[in-house]
Amino acid sequence: MNIKPQDPILVSISETSRIINLGKTKTYELIAGDDLETVKIGSRHLVTMESIRRLVVKLLAEANQNPSSVQLRKRDITKNLEPNQSRLR
Repeated sequence: MNIKPQDPILVSISETSRIINLGKTKTYELIAGDDLETVKIGSRHLVTMESIRRLVVKLLAEANQNPSSVQLRKRDITKNLEPNQSRLR
């Protein structure tokens, strides 16, 4: 895994929801279903970017196998995987 110094490794639940363009309820369902990996630091639960990427790859593979059952717009998902550069300054 190639990690650049500016790339986040862990993101909040809210940031995860924004990245994958889903609501918090669905994000928590993905966490409960082991589709997203979290770590707990103090009282905060943070999602690993690696698990977000794995989820997107899995969803894209499912969409390619059965396009009628899963409708994804690849451009929307992949653009959200880029870290928010403005908050890193």
